[in-house]
Amino acid sequence: MTIVTIIGAGMMGSAMAWPLTDNGNEVRLVGTHLDIDIIDSIKRNDPHPKHKRLMPKTVNAYYHTEMEEAIDGAQIIICGVSSFGIDWFIEKVHPYLKPEVPILSITKGLVAQENGDLQIIPDYMNDCLPETLRGKISFNAVAGPCIAQELAARRHSCVYFCGRDAHVLKDIRNLLATDYYHVW
Repeated sequence: MTIVTIIGAGMMGSAMAWPLTDNGNEVRLVGTHLDIDIIDSIKRNDPHPKHKRLMPKTVNAYYHTEMEEAIDGAQIIICGVSSFGIDWFIEKVHPYLKPEVPILSITKGLVAQENGDLQIIPDYMNDCLPETLRGKISFNAVAGPCIAQELAARRHSCVYFCGRDAHVLKDIRNLLATDYYHVW
C-alpha cells in the first residue's frame, strides 16, 4: 500500500481517489481554501458536492490547514488544483517536499511568461521552488481525454503520464492503472 496525498478536492483531484483506492492505496485528500464545503461534506460522509456520489470509504479528507499532517509520510503527491491554483499549491506544499517524493500534476494548461514564452506546468513548478529544491523533485503530468465525472464513475478513460524519469512514471502508473483507468 502506498500513501498518496492529493491536493485539491475539486472534480479531477477527487476523481483520482477512485483508481487509487481500487488499487489498495491510502488516499489523503486535501482541500484548498476554496474546497472547505467539499471537505466538510466528505467528513460527514455525505456525497461529494460536485460528483454527487460518496467518496470511497478509505479516503481520508483534510482541510488545507492540515497540509503538513496530510503530506507527512506520503510517497507521492498529486497536484489536483486548477491552473489558477498552481502558485498557491507551490507556496503551500514546498515546505514539505522531499526529493524522493514525486509529484503528479493533473493540472492542464501552460504558463505564459512575461516575455510571451509558454512553459509547461511541471517546469514552472520546478522554477518556483526555492533554490535548494530546484531540480531535485520529480515533476510529472497527466495528459489525455479524461473527464472527472467519468473517472469517478469508473468509466473507461485513457491518459498519458509524462515526465523525465521513465522509472518514476512506471511506479506512478502502477498506483493508478485499473481495468477502467488506462495509463500509457
